[in-house]
Amino acid sequence: MTAEPCDLAGLRERRDVLDRVSADAARARAGTGRIVLVCGATGTGRSALLEAVAARESRRGMRVLRARCSPEDSRAEFAAVAELLDAELRPPAPAPDAWDEPGAGEDHSLHGTGRAARLWRLLRSHAAAGPLLLLVDDVHLADPSSRGWFVRAARLLDRLPVLLVLTERSQYDLDPPPPCLLRTLPSTLFSFHTLAPLSFRAAAELVRERLGAGLPPGWIDGCLRATGGVPLFLHALLTDLARLTEVTGGAGVFPDTGARLYSSHYTTMIAWALESAGPATAELARTLAELDTTGDTALLADVAGTDPGRTGRWIDAMASSGLVVRAGP
Repeated sequence: MTAEPCDLAGLRERRDVLDRVSADAARARAGTGRIVLVCGATGTGRSALLEAVAARESRRGMRVLRARCSPEDSRAEFAAVAELLDAELRPPAPAPDAWDEPGAGEDHSLHGTGRAARLWRLLRSHAAAGPLLLLVDDVHLADPSSRGWFVRAARLLDRLPVLLVLTERSQYDLDPPPPCLLRTLPSTLFSFHTLAPLSFRAAAELVRERLGAGLPPGWIDGCLRATGGVPLFLHALLTDLARLTEVTGGAGVFPDTGARLYSSHYTTMIAWALESAGPATAELARTLAELDTTGDTALLADVAGTDPGRTGRWIDAMASSGLVVRAGP
């Protein structure tokens, strides 16, 4: 069967993951729910995949509820779950003191009397009305209470027509992220998928589609070196390069720095990705750009104020992804 065009608009090498999630959705529509975790580094298309899942499964009869986690909400108990259920479902207001009664926030059992149990009963009541698709983006930023709620719910979803799809950032940053959400669950209770950067072939096809087939030597390799095949970075760079060729009247020598571009989509996306990785990672990246060396890890760590061991491992991770070139001895 050919996938619907809008499912894969802007997505490459994600068809297999999309189809596997759809298979779990079909089982959920039949009454056997499940939790799905999609991991990947910043820019690999986790959010785009959620959009494709939502478009496909809404056409197949599932009601879709969404939440996007953020650092601003990470200190409020059950903020992510409340956003998820309030996205469309607005239950009657509770009694004035029902949500603030002493100890209510401490009972995290799904079968108790606290907020966790009330949210679970709310989910069940709406699942009774028909198959439900729950989408939670960036669950690594969710508050601890919501993260715990999702894990406990995973043990009970097989009794409901509910598919819960979560995305989680998975990459090596200087600021250690929370551990994988589903690490304590048996693998039989969830589906797990990882989104990798694009292969050389897929990235090259995208470059040719956007800029034309007759590119000068070095342009495709240059795009891969600058982006590591990460879709977010590659699309941004191609937007800038298309503008460059429009202004200059054609493709000449591949630009060696962002300063040679006539627009700033690429540099903006790189800056955003580094900031979202945490202040320590962002500072190390700025230091790396200023010193222009990866050979002296101790110097980089000293100037950036980062741990030397984690600094070296971060550079290794960036080098393996193609985003940093390791200096020789």
